[in-house]
Amino acid sequence: MAKSGEFTYFDQIGEEGRNHSLGKPFSDSECSETFADLAFLFGHLPEPPARILECGCGTGWLSYFLARRGYKCVGQDVSDEAIKLAEKNLPFVQEDDVKFICSDFESLNYENEFDAVIFYSSLHHAEDELAAIESAYRSLRKGGILLAIEPGVGHEEQITYPHPSHLMKIFYGRPPRGALNKTLWKIPGFKYLALLGLLIYFKRNNGAVLMRK
Repeated sequence: MAKSGEFTYFDQIGEEGRNHSLGKPFSDSECSETFADLAFLFGHLPEPPARILECGCGTGWLSYFLARRGYKCVGQDVSDEAIKLAEKNLPFVQEDDVKFICSDFESLNYENEFDAVIFYSSLHHAEDELAAIESAYRSLRKGGILLAIEPGVGHEEQITYPHPSHLMKIFYGRPPRGALNKTLWKIPGFKYLALLGLLIYFKRNNGAVLMRK
């Protein structure tokens, strides 16, 4: 079962919050980081027109991105309000290119149907993450993959890749502020030692997982 707050989230955030959710990823201040995450996801997915299940889709923007790429996508969310917003939010694609369902991703009614399942910053909303993963596993066809990008301490034992957005910020982000930081950044080798330390530190808090059935 999803955490209780997930059922009323879109009621709590009000009209401004709902409009922000509908505008993702472009409405986010960390839009560039989100596109780094998408590069990881699209880089590991099977080729279109594979069948994809997005668990915890919210207002459906990622499901629509997947459909625009040519995937057959089902977006799932526990919030009825989120699904209603997703069905009205039609960027890039036609209404029948994506199917949305309101359900709990810990008890999906799918078996051997999808080539990939995606949890994008949604798995941590489950009361029982293992049950959600087992449910996703059942929904995958043999050889299918599960992709998860998750924030938060506690996932480090399952994480297999650094968080893509952190890699983008570390290697391609703006130089650190302050004259001292900029001076240190110019010392040969210092930048890369600092980046290695940041990667090790961030991996304990956030990361990406790829599992194959």
